[in-house]
Amino acid sequence: MQTNLPFRRVLNIFILLFLGISADLVFLQATPEAQALTASIYNPRHCVVDETPQRGTIYDRNGVKLAYSIPNPNAPCGWQRVYTDPTLAPILGYYDPDGFGVTGLEAAYDSVLSGYSTQSVAPGIRNGINHILDQAEHAKTYGSDVYLTIDDRIQQKTDALYSQNVYQGRAEDPEQPGSILIEDPHTGEMLAFISHPYFDPNKVIDHTDAGDGSGLTVGQEYWNTLLQDPHRPLVDHAVMDTLPPGSAFKTMTLLSALDSGFTPQFAFDQADSTDYVVNGFDINSNNLGDYRSIPSSKVFPMDLIHQYAFSNNVAYARLAVLEGKGTYLSHAYSLGLSYGDHVTNIPFDVPVAHSWVYQPQFQSEWDRDNVALAVTGFGQGRLLISPLEQTVMVSAVAADGAYYKPHLLWKVVPHGVDPQHVAATAPQLLAHVMSPTAAQGVREAMRAVVQYGSVGASGPNFAPPVNSPVMEGAKTGTAQTGQQMPDPTLLPIDTTRPDATYLSLAPDDTANPTGDPPQLVIIINKEYEGEAAYQAPIAESLYEFALPLVDPQFPTS
Repeated sequence: MQTNLPFRRVLNIFILLFLGISADLVFLQATPEAQALTASIYNPRHCVVDETPQRGTIYDRNGVKLAYSIPNPNAPCGWQRVYTDPTLAPILGYYDPDGFGVTGLEAAYDSVLSGYSTQSVAPGIRNGINHILDQAEHAKTYGSDVYLTIDDRIQQKTDALYSQNVYQGRAEDPEQPGSILIEDPHTGEMLAFISHPYFDPNKVIDHTDAGDGSGLTVGQEYWNTLLQDPHRPLVDHAVMDTLPPGSAFKTMTLLSALDSGFTPQFAFDQADSTDYVVNGFDINSNNLGDYRSIPSSKVFPMDLIHQYAFSNNVAYARLAVLEGKGTYLSHAYSLGLSYGDHVTNIPFDVPVAHSWVYQPQFQSEWDRDNVALAVTGFGQGRLLISPLEQTVMVSAVAADGAYYKPHLLWKVVPHGVDPQHVAATAPQLLAHVMSPTAAQGVREAMRAVVQYGSVGASGPNFAPPVNSPVMEGAKTGTAQTGQQMPDPTLLPIDTTRPDATYLSLAPDDTANPTGDPPQLVIIINKEYEGEAAYQAPIAESLYEFALPLVDPQFPTS
């Protein structure tokens, strides 16, 4: 037995070495890190063209190609990615592993598109081993196709309407930063996703020589241009921008109040509607003087519906304080807003910025007295809200308090499989964040805004027609950001103008004779835009276009 001991030791060493080499091979073939390595500029042995999986195609929900690969012997790994709709560049990102990397949905679903599974350790190893065998046999491998919830017909229409000029005699910036999101509130599916301005991913991944003697590629020169653009086209404004929402945030104050025992008929008398001193801080901006032609604006006591329609800061400051900090912050947190050291986020396909009621450094303001709560109640204070957060909030209102996870992934279809045989991603209900009664009360208030409030009182050029089948509900928000550009001359617009936020849903069932629930939510945000009510015609046109596509029975006239 002693004579066999050295042999067994040597055998064990060989076994350990074999297992180590096998594990390393699995890593190199089965992990996202290895995918980056094989295509990295730091790896002198780049991917072998014949053994590179053909990357899956990205489609919209109707099968329209949005991103696909074509053979190109001059491209890294022999394949060149092609993007058909630049309006989706901020969310699609780009696939350029030999240059600027992989971003957006291309990065989020890289393991699916490239043919590797990262759902669990076992499938990852299994796919890695299978890929080793495929390489040994020189078999062609393919990634899966990804179908998005986006309807490119609605996407194109949204982009065309984004820069619609409803002002007269004013210089416009064709690249004005902002966003428009359109969501089905009952599934969380995003039907359109505009972040403006966008960029051309085909130029970013262009590795041909620029031809100007600079030694740079077309993509490198274009990238430098994007970095210097003051409009920030590389920023996804819909999910990464967080800005003061202005009066649009009265929606949060109202839904929180209605869900905690207040009724839409709760009213303030004239004195309480026109001035409020809280801990020595005077709030007297009530906007009621702007609605002198509306008889109901002079009726006191005035209920919460009218106070919301007329966007009365005084009333909503009082309402927030009456609710109390605990109730208010609890409702905000349930909808994905962070405050202090209570940090949460909205689950989404790509990383998103936190939305804040207030950040940790402002905790002392909230602890001191009720002033911070009061000004938050009408949309000022330390609020920093993303368009995606606003979409979540209004979608929950439209869906009777149900908060569905917003998402862009519709289905994953393996290569060679009929997409008709693959089920769409099931809606994911995250929580019930308010009662159906509270949600209906908010919809009643949003309809009042369009009928006689900040939208309805803006005049026939902006307010939707009375007989419109859309029956839109909305809330406007106009916020001074206090953030001036270092050099305002960089943009061809007045950068002192406030940002505009327009929240909407349609059809609003509180005015809908059929009683059908709202089918779509549209959120519009524009920086340096001015009056938010002037976005109403854009939303109305989008509803007129999109609702018949969502519901073929929807009346078009």
